[in-house]
Amino acid sequence: MAEYNDDLNYPDPFYISDIETYELLHVNEAGRRLFKVPLDADLEGVKCYEFLQGRDEPCPFCTNHLLSVEKSYVWEFTNPLTNHRHLLNDRLINWGGKLVRLEVGFDLTDQKEEGMRFRNLHRNEEVILEIANDLYRETDPERASVRMLERLGEELGAERSYLFSARGEGFSNTHEWCADGISSQIESLQDMDYRLFERWLDLFGRGECVLIEDLDAIKGVVDPREYETLHVQEIASLVVAPIERDGRLVGFLGMDNPPADQIRDIAPLLRTLCYFYSMTLQRIENERQLVAMSYHDSLTGLYNRNRYNEDVRRLEKLARPFGAVFLDVNGMKEINDRGGHAEGDHLLQACAQTMQRVLGEVARLYRVGGDEFVATVVDTDEAGFRSLVERLQKAFDEVPSCEVAIGAQWTPRSSEIDRTLFDADEAMYRDKRRFYQNRSTSDVAPSRRARGDRFDERERAKARDVAQEGTLMELLGIGFARHRLDEAFTTLESNACYSLVTGDDEEGRRAVGALAKEAREAGERGFAGTVCVNRGGVPARVRVSGAFAEDEAAGGAVALASYVDVEDALASMGKEAYKPSNS
Repeated sequence: MAEYNDDLNYPDPFYISDIETYELLHVNEAGRRLFKVPLDADLEGVKCYEFLQGRDEPCPFCTNHLLSVEKSYVWEFTNPLTNHRHLLNDRLINWGGKLVRLEVGFDLTDQKEEGMRFRNLHRNEEVILEIANDLYRETDPERASVRMLERLGEELGAERSYLFSARGEGFSNTHEWCADGISSQIESLQDMDYRLFERWLDLFGRGECVLIEDLDAIKGVVDPREYETLHVQEIASLVVAPIERDGRLVGFLGMDNPPADQIRDIAPLLRTLCYFYSMTLQRIENERQLVAMSYHDSLTGLYNRNRYNEDVRRLEKLARPFGAVFLDVNGMKEINDRGGHAEGDHLLQACAQTMQRVLGEVARLYRVGGDEFVATVVDTDEAGFRSLVERLQKAFDEVPSCEVAIGAQWTPRSSEIDRTLFDADEAMYRDKRRFYQNRSTSDVAPSRRARGDRFDERERAKARDVAQEGTLMELLGIGFARHRLDEAFTTLESNACYSLVTGDDEEGRRAVGALAKEAREAGERGFAGTVCVNRGGVPARVRVSGAFAEDEAAGGAVALASYVDVEDALASMGKEAYKPSNS
């Protein structure tokens, strides 16, 4: 059975059940005593009709089909197991995101008709349930607190309703509602010492509310400081209930001078409301954490691609000056291969910190791919934007361990954002190509091999040949790789440009593998074609050509393939190859 905070301690029996399976979800202490069930008995899997009526199938008079969230269904019934007659109050409530049945029974058996009390109790219960439903729909804790206090004070006839929160070594009044003509007290009730609330804390620790029906009647009985604190606020009576989270007291909810004839019935209702209020705050906090996680990169703390895509679409509808900076870490593949991903992660974090230090106050920063970052600047003129880019470049020049390629573009109208982003991205790739072209042969990273492979002398010689070939191809901006002819077209070795050109995209690699397989099955000695790859979320066309060879060390046939970026090749010939970033 699901745990329901049994400190609700409602004086009348009530239960909560699933309207579809009829399983009991909770029976309070009064209900267990009425049906003579041990307080610690496990009722999981027990049906409501079994427990309440002694039946082996749903009751023919079940009211589930008559229930709603907005209004209670009230009826009378004499229970065959207890021989008690009850005024039953049935309603649907939200239970962990699901509508369930709540039934409260007011025992009429040995009581005279107390019409006024029952009417007031029923009305007040309606108010509490409506407030609880309002809380369930709230997404802002401040608004939830203010509306709850306003509704509570007005509907239940108090002069003042308020919230206190535990802060440091005391309590502070954080929110209040006051009836017309009642003076605010919130400013004088800040940072109040815990010792002033010792009696209250003791009651809260026992799961009870603080109930004062006549303040003057307890003068000389309670701590004089408690009496004076309440007396100076012109409090004659009050009811206060604790607010807990994970079994820890975090504050309390109170009402000053409620109707005298209702104060005892209000106390347990207020306790119930505190439970729903605490659940609401926890839910809102959890939802905000989920939103933050969905929009932030966990490694760097920057915004992620989800947020980037949303912001781009929003800016596209505006006509404001806009600048974009694309940044990519050079040599990331070699760093991961050489020092492992922990070293790579550290480098990415250093890169993000440098961007935050330079651009954090004026730009939105995103990590949009493995080693790819974007900064967007709005409402800055072109000169100011270029100054920011120069500062960023200078900052990275001072961090030799973090070599990056940077591309930037500015436009006076963010409605042209697709073109601006494309141009900035292309500028970054041109900068990256210059980096690889300027590297000397000694700086070229060793070719990649599958982890765990062993080398004999013949393999080492072959790897040196591939590395030298990779150096030439890097100067030309051509990717090179050696692949095993298996289903995944596994990459055995590659030069640095291979990852740059193809993005090491698994789907693209499989497409090349399909070309190679088709050519080999047709008896061809080589293969060629154009495939689409995904470079960190950006689609690109790559021209691939290759040949087959036998390699005993690789376990059979392999494919030696070269890769050329189609747009890059067209650009080198002076042809326009613009393609929107979302195409």
